[in-house]
Amino acid sequence: MQILFTKVFFSISCFVKDGFFQTLLNKNFFKAPLNQKKSQHISQESQLSFAVIIFVLAGFLSCTSPSFCNTWVNYSPPAPDKKEALAVLTDSLSTWVGYSNYGVVCYDVDGYVKYSITPKEGLPSGNVTSLAIRDKELWIGTSDGLVCRGEVGGIRVFTVKEGLPDNGITCLSLIGSTIYAGTMKGLVKFSGDSSQFFDETQGLPSAHITAIAPCEGGAVVGTTKGWAIMKGSVFEAHTVTNDGLPFEWISAVSYFKMSKSAMGEDTTTDENWYILGTAGSGLLIYRGGKYKVIRKNDDGPGSDWISSMQFEPENREMWIGTKDGLCCWDTVNGKWKKYNTQNSGLISDKIAQVSVFSVDHSITDYEILKSKNGKCSGCPICCGSNSTSPTSTDDSSNPKPQQPSGLRPGGADGPPVVETSNTTSTAVQTAGDARGAKICPECWKIPLNFKPRKLQRIQTWVGIATDEGANLLKEKKLSHIGQGSFYCYLTNKSWEVKGIGIGLDQVWAGEWTKGLMRQRPPIQGFLYYFVPTRLQFFHVSSEPNPNDFPLVINTLSTNIEGKPIAGGYSVGMGGATVYDPASETWTSYGTRQGLSDPDVRCIYRKGDGLVVGTGRGNCTGCVFCFQDGRFEEVSRKGLSVTALQSMFKRPVTCLSADGDKIFVGTSGDGVYVFDGDSWTRMDSLNTKGLSSDDINAIAYRGSVLYVGTNKGLDCFGPNNSYLHVNITDFNANSNIVQCLLWDDTEGDGEELVLWVGHQDGLLRISKAAGLWAHGGIPHCGPTPGSFFWPAYGRNSENTGGAVYGMVWNASPDPDYDKCPYDGLPEGDVTALAYDDFNLWIGTKNGLGRLRK
Repeated sequence: MQILFTKVFFSISCFVKDGFFQTLLNKNFFKAPLNQKKSQHISQESQLSFAVIIFVLAGFLSCTSPSFCNTWVNYSPPAPDKKEALAVLTDSLSTWVGYSNYGVVCYDVDGYVKYSITPKEGLPSGNVTSLAIRDKELWIGTSDGLVCRGEVGGIRVFTVKEGLPDNGITCLSLIGSTIYAGTMKGLVKFSGDSSQFFDETQGLPSAHITAIAPCEGGAVVGTTKGWAIMKGSVFEAHTVTNDGLPFEWISAVSYFKMSKSAMGEDTTTDENWYILGTAGSGLLIYRGGKYKVIRKNDDGPGSDWISSMQFEPENREMWIGTKDGLCCWDTVNGKWKKYNTQNSGLISDKIAQVSVFSVDHSITDYEILKSKNGKCSGCPICCGSNSTSPTSTDDSSNPKPQQPSGLRPGGADGPPVVETSNTTSTAVQTAGDARGAKICPECWKIPLNFKPRKLQRIQTWVGIATDEGANLLKEKKLSHIGQGSFYCYLTNKSWEVKGIGIGLDQVWAGEWTKGLMRQRPPIQGFLYYFVPTRLQFFHVSSEPNPNDFPLVINTLSTNIEGKPIAGGYSVGMGGATVYDPASETWTSYGTRQGLSDPDVRCIYRKGDGLVVGTGRGNCTGCVFCFQDGRFEEVSRKGLSVTALQSMFKRPVTCLSADGDKIFVGTSGDGVYVFDGDSWTRMDSLNTKGLSSDDINAIAYRGSVLYVGTNKGLDCFGPNNSYLHVNITDFNANSNIVQCLLWDDTEGDGEELVLWVGHQDGLLRISKAAGLWAHGGIPHCGPTPGSFFWPAYGRNSENTGGAVYGMVWNASPDPDYDKCPYDGLPEGDVTALAYDDFNLWIGTKNGLGRLRK
């Protein structure tokens, strides 16, 4: 099993939001849209309506509910009538899905289409039955031949003319550097450029091959009349007559080696476990010459029809696809987890194939986690208007390090550098915890020889092909450990955070100083980066060419490479500019690259490109796609505005994209949606449920649209359902919603969280299982309320359950010194983002970080 060593961050800000609206519900836009990261909006098909008032679903978390943190990605099919997926293959960068009567579609990890391979590109058939990768070759099994696609796209086709026993490929498997291909008339083995053929005459129980999997020293081969162990060119056949095989039609095979028995009464010392799926007679365990049968009603996969299996050695888990859902068998302790359309984001219970890939997500935790008798939150906070926390420092007092060029101060894993900023205040010593106790200075002091924690999180990515399309399940293995602490940065200077970008190794913040004259410290620049070893933000000293890009920015995000990209405008210049930390240089893009309106207001990452919203003046707005250094205006089909530099009547305020669809929020002109062909508009006059045409924030998740306005939150679900939510009902001090962020750090199931930034603080909405449990004490809560929860799969149960809000308001009482809910740097929240451990909160008075 290949292991990817990577670090994956997901982010979103109030300038990077999803959107949709009511009048499009009858146009099937809510069906199987693509997922997008970082920022992470996971959308799945839902055909059931929502109830306006959500009721508690007692007993929803049953023994069959998944126990780990999971995130589901839906892959949009190439066409509504071509959604049946027959094959799937997942690795660290892509998922390939083989469809019936179409071909292969390659998606990135967030669900965006990278490319397609169809009969137009040389496939002998559009029915793709199996997939495998050898080095940089993609092998594609079809109903009319076998295809090898090279790295640069060249295609070689193998049929009976090239020596195949039959054109119909039933299965493929890579074992070592050898490709094994099964047909209905024999097994073919491709080693380099040579091939070998096997059938009953060489010892196979049947020439109709159904499944192939690696085993120690060879391969396990399933057929319609039994199974065999293949070592070299020798077969050890297992049939009904040979050894009492309980059922001869073997539909899936797998193997693992383990000395400890996890099968109860089975006490044999044989370490070789052969797992056999059957076409209608359950699961078979073969070990030590004996079979153990697990039927549908036994403790096991819960189905008699097994379609696919793959063993994941890092966690020693067997993933099994059936005609009744997906299951995972923990072979160490014998426990089973079961997923279906009723308890997860699985889009169909009829699974054709599964593909498993493990991702080693190594996390370095630099946080100082101290507690006093297990009760002190140990949080340095911002108390009062003139004080700063021990981590509330600005770049002017200590300008080093100048750039994040590879190595951090103190080394990537070295001890933190001692804080020397003269802005450090001891006001934190007067702050108390939730019990009113005073926090000693040692709670926040950074030790000289602090060694960060290294945490290994093995994520399992499971690609799933079903009759209703394809899924990707991202199963996380590390629950959150936090202390609920606020930390404040760049505060008390009236600096407004315009955007937060989560890069590959850095957190980036863009700030803006109020007023025409920038009352700045001597150090210039608008971009800052976080240094984990110092728990500080430092400025980026290099600046874009002032002839191309202004220092005053409107928005900040990151591109697919994790590099910060800013949008801004002033007379004579504007557009977007990208910073490269390695070379410490800026590259600006504007009118010369196709941007007809250089007043960039918001940026959204879409696959490996960007969507950019503009708005020069108060009566214009446009949307562009940016990729490979060029801007291209999105089609205007369906729009009434015909001005040269305007698509909409008002500026764009927020953006999102989902597959081919683009969602646009505007300042006073409502919401627009581009479906890949034409635009449709929703406005408060004609759309029931939309409270305002001034759109501040948009989020789309699980077939539900969330629109933030000055009047609260408007929710739109499938089948014309809608609900208006006054967030003040959750004890928020203001109803002006300014940014939205779905946080699936612990999965998109019961512990999914919606963060709402408003004009006077922070609101956290979750179901009961996701309630805050890490020591932070909110101002009020939990407060139950009515809400539309994301709908996954084709059931309505996941939209139910109690929903609660918890709020952190901005210093409700200047003399109140309890921790941590009065630790926000300012109540006017402008941007939100998250990484593994932290919620990043942009405000109009600096940046806050909440240790989750």
